[in-house]
Amino acid sequence: MSTFNFVAEPGAPARRGLVTRAREAVASMAVIPRMRRAPLAVLEERVRQRGDMATLDVGPYRYYLVHHPEAIRVVLETRADRYPRRTKIWSEIRRVVGDGIVISEGARWRSQRRRLRPGLSRAALAGYRARVVSRTDDWIDGIAGLRSVDMSSELSALALQVFADLLLGLPLTLEEARATARVMESISRELMARVTNPLAPPWSLPTPSNRRLRAGIARVDRLIDRALTLDARARVGPAAIDGLLPGDAAEGPPLPRDWIRDEAMTMLFAAHETTSITLAWTTYLLAAHPRWQTVVAGELAARASGDPSSARAELPALARVVDESMRLYPAAWFLERRSLDDDVLCGRRIPRGAVVVVSPYLLHRDPRWWPQPSVFDPARFERPPNKLIYLPFGAGPRACSGRHAATMVMHAVLRRLIARLELAVCGFEAPRPRPGVNLYPDRAVELAITPRAR
Repeated sequence: MSTFNFVAEPGAPARRGLVTRAREAVASMAVIPRMRRAPLAVLEERVRQRGDMATLDVGPYRYYLVHHPEAIRVVLETRADRYPRRTKIWSEIRRVVGDGIVISEGARWRSQRRRLRPGLSRAALAGYRARVVSRTDDWIDGIAGLRSVDMSSELSALALQVFADLLLGLPLTLEEARATARVMESISRELMARVTNPLAPPWSLPTPSNRRLRAGIARVDRLIDRALTLDARARVGPAAIDGLLPGDAAEGPPLPRDWIRDEAMTMLFAAHETTSITLAWTTYLLAAHPRWQTVVAGELAARASGDPSSARAELPALARVVDESMRLYPAAWFLERRSLDDDVLCGRRIPRGAVVVVSPYLLHRDPRWWPQPSVFDPARFERPPNKLIYLPFGAGPRACSGRHAATMVMHAVLRRLIARLELAVCGFEAPRPRPGVNLYPDRAVELAITPRAR
């Protein structure tokens, strides 16, 4: 795995003529609309042309695309502390969620991770699973009489309801969850429009986009405030955020209120959207590949009394389907870092301050590591893949801290959904990936549903 695919690029711009540099400047500006319209195609083209280390100039910004597992290991694992999340997209995300565990660094990050670990442990998740199953069954009861369902919209609402419960202890009705999920999706769209626009106006200007962002953030903030002020008797039960709340003397002095708010906002945004997107893609793939849906349904029928939180051990086919869904459509389709030092990756010099990009989407579709990479084939996960070529939750010390919670929720929801409903594709237009803050389907995932005989 140490042989790099590398194509030498021209010399440093300072050594080239004025006309050449002017052409390059024009070309870099021309990339901006392409990146906003079809970023996956731009990245795929550049990696195909330049190999495992390529530069991409987008307007005034230069990105270093790292596409080899050994270089990715350096960025995300062995030198992760020298490649922090100090890039434009993380700066914009901080404006929305604050300094939660996804954004923070150093002592604050270590404190947050320590306090949150008990509420996200496997033991805690085992205690949450009955609540996930109950929420899912109630949701299925509400849609079972329909002929077809927009799974992208419905699973977004269900995921928000589930995570408001598990992370914050907040009871939400499905209607409340649907309305709030729409607001959060709008925030993500506006945020990505800012990230991909080098000329985005300052947040302080009262532009229509900024006003929409502020109104959306304020609405989610009200929901967070409601969770943090909820009387203990009104809470659903224990929640992941409990380790941050006053009353746990073992964790030291109480945290400032704004720290707790940032953590609640971060967890809700990160968990809700990535999980609901993966569920939408997975239900589509099961509907589009009825043989695998039959395999999973048969597995469920044979193990009907099993534990929904331990699907990997008890339900290997379901686990492989989810893994393959995350390979084809990883919610976190790109990971940005900034180099704090001069470095060398794939034989190329990386200057201090450079923005380095790793794309799990491209890595998961590289034929060197994945035979027939565009084919949906859960059987490829009969053997665990090398962790350097499969990054649905990132890697290293900053890998997703909620990955076990997300996996438990996805398995529990799919377990009940496939046990109770048969899914079929509606129409002929398959959804395609639409890159944004996460990797969304580009259209509603409309599926026909039929209750299974019970």
